Amino acid sequence: MATEPFYADDFVGGSYDYSAKGESAQRSVNLFPEQIEAQGGKTNFCLRSVKALKTWKAIAGSCRGLYFDAAQGHLWAVYGADVYRISGPNAIAVRVGSLAIDTARVAIAENGIEIVFADGQNLYKADLLADDATVASTWSAVSVGTFDDEDIVPANVVQLGRLFFCDGAKKGTARSGTIFYSQKNSTTFTAVDGVLNFFDASSVPDDMVALAAVGSRLYALRTRSFDVYALGDVEIVSRVESVASEIGCAARCSVASIGETLFWLGS
Repeated sequence: MATEPFYADDFVGGSYDYSAKGESAQRSVNLFPEQIEAQGGKTNFCLRSVKALKTWKAIAGSCRGLYFDAAQGHLWAVYGADVYRISGPNAIAVRVGSLAIDTARVAIAENGIEIVFADGQNLYKADLLADDATVASTWSAVSVGTFDDEDIVPANVVQLGRLFFCDGAKKGTARSGTIFYSQKNSTTFTAVDGVLNFFDASSVPDDMVALAAVGSRLYALRTRSFDVYALGDVEIVSRVESVASEIGCAARCSVASIGETLFWLGS
């Protein structure tokens, strides 16, 4: 994806909404408010433009996920079935690999070494530390394992304590209410003896909708309930009994966090 500088010189607007969205000063991109020190004007602030970038060549397909990694400061983008990495503001998007399906939002997480993508069919990984010339060669599918004699097909994945946690995805099955977790700093979801790492995350028998990691807590959000887990010393996680609730999650894409507070559309 190529970019070029874009400027909005001498853009000044009010602090209220117009009827037409295209003329609304509150719906501005790459602008910041600056106080006007001179007295007697109609407003105390104006909007100043900052140097920005605009896309002049779009990548094919709808955007299904964006992620800014903390390890290297790269932007990872999922368009259609393809995954791209952008290394800087003027860099060309490098195609890293492709997913199995090209619908629905893709869940993305990192552990500082690898980045993983869950599309509801498979789990994929790439090396965070690889350069643009070699990152595509690190792309591969991750086999979480089997549960109830069926392959695990995660739609959600998060990172907590350098462990990856994912769900079983398929609704109406026992694995839908189960969370699977990896070894530390790894994408291997089995212990050293080959046994799959998992725990039951259903206080009631409803299907998993989303996972979220906020601070040191893991949230398992389901259709009619949710549970909260904390990292443990002996066990991987332990349920925080006092915050279990029968409020579910009605929309997977509504889950968001500000600081250490989690929000979602309740059922």
